[in-house]
Amino acid sequence: MSRFALRTTIFSVAASVSISAQTFTPIDLLGTGLYKGFSGGLYPNGSNTPPRAHATALEHVTIRIGPLDTAGIASPTGKIVLLLLGASSPTQEFPAFVAEAMKLPNLNPALLFVNGGQGGISLEKMNDTSGRYFQNNVGRELRDAGSSFNQVSVIWLKTGSLEGRGDTLSFPDAVYREQDQFVELLQRIRTTFPNLRVVYVTGRNTTQYVSPKPDDDGLVKHLEPRAYYNSWMWKWLIEAQMNETDPRLDWHGDDRKAPLVAWAAPFWTNGATPNSVGHTWLPEDVEADGVHPGPLGETKIGKLLTTFFSTDPYTKRWFLDTTKVSSAAPIEDRMPGPLDLR
Repeated sequence: MSRFALRTTIFSVAASVSISAQTFTPIDLLGTGLYKGFSGGLYPNGSNTPPRAHATALEHVTIRIGPLDTAGIASPTGKIVLLLLGASSPTQEFPAFVAEAMKLPNLNPALLFVNGGQGGISLEKMNDTSGRYFQNNVGRELRDAGSSFNQVSVIWLKTGSLEGRGDTLSFPDAVYREQDQFVELLQRIRTTFPNLRVVYVTGRNTTQYVSPKPDDDGLVKHLEPRAYYNSWMWKWLIEAQMNETDPRLDWHGDDRKAPLVAWAAPFWTNGATPNSVGHTWLPEDVEADGVHPGPLGETKIGKLLTTFFSTDPYTKRWFLDTTKVSSAAPIEDRMPGPLDLR
């Protein structure tokens, strides 16, 4: 079924209604259960396990990740650049991730972490062709790290649309609007970073603790279900890419239109209820605005990402030093269990 046919089907089975005060189930806990007529899971059929086609794609791209010099040429003295692209929250979370990763005794010494995040950079601003996010902010951070656009192999991407109020979004049209915007961004990322292999996504943390003031027109943009819908957007975008229903997401070969997109540990969860990887998001994890992580939240995200990148069968082959730990063969059918966040 094509992506556009899928959209028609969605409208026939799910009402496009405003949502404001419902209890949402994380898609990775929803399984074959339904939200407005659609089954959950990070992948099709309610599953959190990458299907064979996606596992094969991950095997194909990650086995080719290795150190590059600043010209993008393979070099034993080069670097594997893991770059953050995102707005203010991931910009705060990324240093905690790096700090946790640096504690690993077998971290790959060729890894170079670069924080390319910038406060206020929503999806719309990333896509603004008159903006200078990539040329100025990201370019500056890469240069300051002694790196280049050619050297980036892996990206962690975390941002989202901030159009209108978050609590007046309709499902599924809001999800598809954001998906179209992300497809545009992914195509730009593909041409900006010519040696990029894979983009890892997490979705947003819940914003259920946001309480805007009556005269506050800024925080209302973050109200749920906006963050919840962000996870549905990534679910459907990854499905469209693996099913090859959208030519704009073709990840194959030198003339690929977009990088391969893959789930890292999913972030969205309903407060204190753990999601499939044991992640919770509590009032003490956020600042007073309910959006940005506080110190506890930053540390929690740092541990979550470090656990994912050091244990996932496809990431650990380049994230870890293979001279200090044997690299297990990739597992095509895996089900993530609770992560050890202690």
